[in-house]
Amino acid sequence: SWMLLSGYPASDPSYSYTKVLVKNGSTTDYSSSARTLTATNVSPSTSVGYPPIVKTGSSGSVGQVWYVDTGTNNYLGFGGSLADFSFSQTAWTLEFWAYIPSGSSSYLHSFVVGGQSGGGVVKAYGGDGNYYIYSSAGSSASLATGYRNQWFWVVFERYNGVISAWVNGANRVQSSSMPTGGTPGSAGLGLPFNTEYVPHYLDEVRWSTTARYQGAASIPVQAYSWPER
Repeated sequence: SWMLLSGYPASDPSYSYTKVLVKNGSTTDYSSSARTLTATNVSPSTSVGYPPIVKTGSSGSVGQVWYVDTGTNNYLGFGGSLADFSFSQTAWTLEFWAYIPSGSSSYLHSFVVGGQSGGGVVKAYGGDGNYYIYSSAGSSASLATGYRNQWFWVVFERYNGVISAWVNGANRVQSSSMPTGGTPGSAGLGLPFNTEYVPHYLDEVRWSTTARYQGAASIPVQAYSWPER
């Protein structure tokens, strides 16, 4: 079973900077902002378990995750102040668990801020297994994963004019190419661009308006989520 971290959220010194925390396939935001989340054509799923366990039969500790289905209008929208989600802020951290099935060949839009031309997107390309940040400025950090049919942890962070990206707490890549755009017109999970969509799974998505890891060479993997409730 998953352990509750003692004193959470008080045990998280950056909790006041946590602007969205999406857990357990829920439309409840567990962040300090407690914003409204609206699901459109996306749904919770119990076909895979909490990270890092993959459900096989009745084994493991299993709960719901977000399943982002195929389609052009699939979206989990974030309400509240969208200024919190500007990629042009001087410091921010995006982190999430992802599960990409085999056979994916197009782009998976995991985290959207305003769209590719009006804010930025974080997306995985199923053909090469890389995660990218895209905006009107083009691609920033590209993070090679290569994982299929298993959970892996992705982190992007902006700190001191550099975007760092990690997979499973290691394999850091860095880029000084910054996404452009201010306050986006929309923010959320999914919402593909044109016909770039492939079903995939997301869990424990956290966006913070601070640099949680400050560009460290390696970071501790969030194996217990933050935490499960």
